[in-house]
Amino acid sequence: MTAAELIFVTGRRNGWHDILFKQGVNLKNNTMGSKLLWGFTLGLVTGLLLAPDKGSETRRKISQKANDLKDRFEDFIDTISEKFESSRSDADEMGSTARGEAQSFARDVRNGVM
Repeated sequence: MTAAELIFVTGRRNGWHDILFKQGVNLKNNTMGSKLLWGFTLGLVTGLLLAPDKGSETRRKISQKANDLKDRFEDFIDTISEKFESSRSDADEMGSTARGEAQSFARDVRNGVM
């Protein structure tokens, strides 16, 4: 189908039915790019026809979900940071205790307590 035929067909009042089922349209002979364009166009039209909400409402919902996801991710990062800090302080405390024990042991060895 040439561009002129496509414009002629889309200009008719019967609309998309004529585009899809007009005799002579053979999707097997079309190039990959035109198949992708057909798929995109059909998907877009189907999405618009079957969309449950207005576009502004759908964009608001997407924005709200994106913000919720961002908040959940930030909470996850905060939780990981808290656990890391907790583990770090525990490791520092264990290191201090081990250092103190080693110094005490070294003192005892030097003084001949053992």
